[in-house]
Amino acid sequence: STNVDGAYSFSNLGPGTYTVTEELNPAWTYTTTPPAPVTGVSGQDVSGINFGNFKNITISGFKFDDVNGDGIWQQNEPGIANWLIHLSNGQNTTTGIDGAYSFSNLGPGAYTVTEQINPAWTYTTTPPSPVTGVSGQDVSGINFGNFKNITISGFKFDDVNGDGIWQQNEPGIANWLIHLSNGTNTTTDMNGAYSFSNLGPAVYTVTEEINPAWTYTTTVPSPITAVSGQNVGDVNFGNFKNITISGFKFDDVNGDGIWQQNEPGIANWLIHLSNGTNTTTDMNGAYSFSNLGPAVYTVTEEINPAWTYTTTVPSPITAVSGQNVGDVNFGNFKNITISGFKFDDVNGDGIWQQNEPGIANWLIHL
Repeated sequence: STNVDGAYSFSNLGPGTYTVTEELNPAWTYTTTPPAPVTGVSGQDVSGINFGNFKNITISGFKFDDVNGDGIWQQNEPGIANWLIHLSNGQNTTTGIDGAYSFSNLGPGAYTVTEQINPAWTYTTTPPSPVTGVSGQDVSGINFGNFKNITISGFKFDDVNGDGIWQQNEPGIANWLIHLSNGTNTTTDMNGAYSFSNLGPAVYTVTEEINPAWTYTTTVPSPITAVSGQNVGDVNFGNFKNITISGFKFDDVNGDGIWQQNEPGIANWLIHLSNGTNTTTDMNGAYSFSNLGPAVYTVTEEINPAWTYTTTVPSPITAVSGQNVGDVNFGNFKNITISGFKFDDVNGDGIWQQNEPGIANWLIHL
């Protein structure tokens, strides 16, 4: 056997042909050329019959769930079992229950370790550099972090009462465009549902397409910091379909508070809405307030002391999404004057002649 410095010798050998071999050890790889047979020549020692071996190494690491997607393995991030790991020499292995893997008894060479690609996960760590084997020096910490992709989903609904809360009687809204901050867009389905799937680690913001005919009623969703494998639902958007309140201002000819066909509209009359908006009636007496969001509205008319208001005062209007309110009408009677004369019927014929004077200070009753 070899001594402390690896030297060996066979001495006092007679004539013959000799072959020198070493004991095989499966933990080592034989690296030098096998020595040629030695034919003894009298008095000529033979040296330099050397044997080189490489002590086989192990390459190992872990596959872990990169919960926060930062590419660094934290203590709270678990290993992932049963994931296929490849070595460039054609070997494959799967990770254990703790995410560990290893390739053992590797001889000299340059090795590349890769993982099996899974489209439902995002690879987060830096790809390992090639490993050049050094005799007896195991290589560990060849780790792979992956983030399990998530889905962000929610609903777009018609907020009928405009309170910002989704009640059971409030339907979903189809074909509404929803935006994700990564540049992805989708439209809601027939039930108002939408989803963005297979999302990797990031901070996401979900927004809806603005439609000026609708008022946004729900709280703006907060940014979403993705966590591996944790889908996020109920990112909902409520909208109220804006309404129109309309009616007519008419001349209540007979003063009965009812609009008859022969009673004309009154143009250029100022109508007030309780949100501070004003409008004037058109040539037909019509007015309208459009694109109104959820609220309780009161409609009033400008007071004109020369006219008497004849119709019932309109009740406050609680807006309901998409339900326009018409026939909020105002009838007015244009006040009249009754006049005449008190005269001295000189000849008593009941007819007022030019020569018959008026009588002053006579009390007349209505």
